[in-house]
Amino acid sequence: MKRRRSTKMGAALLLVAAGVAMADATPDHYVNASNPIENEESPFDNWAIAARSIQNAINVAAPGDTVWVTNGTYNSGGDFFAGVTNRVCITNTIRVISINGPAYTTIDAFWPTWEVRGAYVASNALLAGFTIQNAALAGATEYGAGVLGNGAASVVSNCVIVGNQAYARGAGAEAVTLVKCVISNNIAGFQAGCAVEGEREGSG
Repeated sequence: MKRRRSTKMGAALLLVAAGVAMADATPDHYVNASNPIENEESPFDNWAIAARSIQNAINVAAPGDTVWVTNGTYNSGGDFFAGVTNRVCITNTIRVISINGPAYTTIDAFWPTWEVRGAYVASNALLAGFTIQNAALAGATEYGAGVLGNGAASVVSNCVIVGNQAYARGAGAEAVTLVKCVISNNIAGFQAGCAVEGEREGSG
């Protein structure tokens, strides 16, 4: 538990880099894909009863809460929003942060058919520290396969957005502010890497 505490503090620095204020009094929720299913228990407020999917924890988080995600590949769960299923769907003002960063924590949107987005991030929400991969959108007006936001106040920080596809544009990211992200090997009809309506700081 000591390691988790220290890495959690390190992950919290991402919030400062992204310009998102911390609030120590707000509740935390925890996600661990390896947690035995019989131990999973809402509201997932400690590691022993952590959610197995990121979306389960998001669904019980109130505005201002933080969802902490430990190592693993998260390829199940999600919610329907903005026209498609999103593997991770953040629709209120919360923070979703991985403990150890994108080298260890992956949001995988893989589906046998098209029409799964990696993540949707609402205004004044934060998604930080993930690899986001294998999303695919087939619609001519569906943008942001890896990540879709709602403009500059939707913040994605320290993420690797790779291997996503969109028929139209923004295979990597659309309508978000990117902070220290890597965008690579995304395929779209045009603007394959990103069509960012917010701001961009990073590479790829």
